[in-house]
Amino acid sequence: MPFWAPCRQRLLGAGGGLVAQSNAGVGYRLSDSLAIMATLGRIKAIRGPFEANVGGVSLSYQFTGFARNP
Repeated sequence: MPFWAPCRQRLLGAGGGLVAQSNAGVGYRLSDSLAIMATLGRIKAIRGPFEANVGGVSLSYQFTGFARNP
């Protein structure tokens, strides 16, 4: 018996572990090198009862140190 077998009832109901996730997002450029992005989506187990809404906010920085100027 695997060491995690006693915990099996507390694991997420994701079947074999395969999930599908879809997201939609919108971003806004704050400057030439800085942007913010928000996303919303849904994740669902292919086999199993697990499903949830997901969301996120990210801040991105574009490095330009190695870019060539034409």
